[in-house]
Amino acid sequence: MFAAAVLLLLSGQPAAPPVDPCAEAANCRVVRDFELRAPDGRRVPVRTGGRRTPWIVQDNLLLTPGDSLTVRFEDRGGGRAPVRVRTGVESARTAPAAGEVRFGFAQAADAALVLTAESRVGEALGYTAVLANLARPGPQTPPVCPLAANATTTERFNAPIVSLTLAGFRAAPAGATACGPGVAGVAASRPAAVADGRLTLPLGQFVVLRLDASSGGGLRPVVVSSEPAAARMRDAFTADLVAQGAAQQRQTGDEERLVPLNAPDGLRPPAPPQDQIRLTFGAGPDGRSLLLIAENGYARVLDYRATMRLADGRSARTTVCRVVRGLPVAESWSDPIVALDLEGFELLEPGPEPRDRIGVCD
Repeated sequence: MFAAAVLLLLSGQPAAPPVDPCAEAANCRVVRDFELRAPDGRRVPVRTGGRRTPWIVQDNLLLTPGDSLTVRFEDRGGGRAPVRVRTGVESARTAPAAGEVRFGFAQAADAALVLTAESRVGEALGYTAVLANLARPGPQTPPVCPLAANATTTERFNAPIVSLTLAGFRAAPAGATACGPGVAGVAASRPAAVADGRLTLPLGQFVVLRLDASSGGGLRPVVVSSEPAAARMRDAFTADLVAQGAAQQRQTGDEERLVPLNAPDGLRPPAPPQDQIRLTFGAGPDGRSLLLIAENGYARVLDYRATMRLADGRSARTTVCRVVRGLPVAESWSDPIVALDLEGFELLEPGPEPRDRIGVCD
């Protein structure tokens, strides 16, 4: 069954008034039956019923394989609303002008479905993609990269996708590079930093810190070192935790942040040096679930507060777990987080927390 129309109800937009989006003939086209090529060369028929389908509806772009659509964007309510400029053959034959983006969606020779966005817009744009996949029921929201300013961005999908909805266009944060459904993170070269007693930990960073006494009588974080987290996310211990967190993310959404992760059998990283803390913040193997792995080298229990910095510029508090010496804690989220602000560090006397689990929480 052809699913483009169904995706309109699942793209996070408010319900549209009962009007015909094809009342203006140029806003729609007829999508006829077509075929996709499987990697083994087979032809996979896609039955559409020859229905009329809008190019844009409720600020969503609707693309099927073979489509080309050029738009410009208007600032609307803090987001970016796409406005149709050229469609079909005219779009495919005409390079985008200043302030325009040309989207193309086609199947490559290796059978991958490729989204190409040629941008002549002077800012990077984040967005959300929702796809209909013949091989899996229901809509999917794959990780995607921001559309780079004045450059061409491509996304490859190795699945039989019959329609693609692009929604939620917005200005991407400065330096956004990491990919995800709105999970547009910060460049991995940006180190963690401390200001006013608050540690800002960008996505994709590994930081070592110590806690010094502050003039106000509390503890202030001091960065010992900060470097990209990629290598840490690939070591055997961390990779096991990342895989567990990603699996729970798929099964339960955000609920798993309060579910302890089991220590991998036979795997235990060297403990942090005495009186140091290690924090690793990176993306799981699915590119969507984000994990913070905290390791405590202090004899007392580490407690702190965390605030998420989201890709759309908002901030929100989030629950985190206390960290016992020698037992790394893995936190995971599916929110579009670009950085974590960590503050209120405390070292508490050890309590009766179990020591055979990772993820000790209040």
